[in-house]
Amino acid sequence: MTVDENPISIIEGKEFIKDRDIGYCKYGNGPMKCLFICGGVGCYKKDYPESVLRAFKESEVTIICIDPPGYGTSRPPDRVQEVNRCKMDSEYCIELMKALNQTPFVCLGWSEGGRTAVHVAANGKALVTHLILLATSTR
Repeated sequence: MTVDENPISIIEGKEFIKDRDIGYCKYGNGPMKCLFICGGVGCYKKDYPESVLRAFKESEVTIICIDPPGYGTSRPPDRVQEVNRCKMDSEYCIELMKALNQTPFVCLGWSEGGRTAVHVAANGKALVTHLILLATSTR
């Protein structure tokens, strides 16, 4: 896979989901829609830097990277660490992809984001075409 010449911009934005602004970035304009979920105490700028996103051919994928509630650009407020946080975060992920008209989609989760991705796939069965887990533990 080669990277496109004259790369497009990575667009950053916020979308009001449920009860708060959720930060995200968008890369590419291709037909394969993907949601990338960062790890615990992470943010998309750290876990999915520009160099990672640009490794994908922009004409083939549209990648949405989310900052879960309380992290990165989805603050304030700061994160409240709750037992069911990954399950709760999955609702924001699904609603963000719907709001951005990026369905159906591939869901990728890194580390603790993989736990959230499992919930996204379970709760969004009609929307998630594939699930990718990177360095994920279920404990």
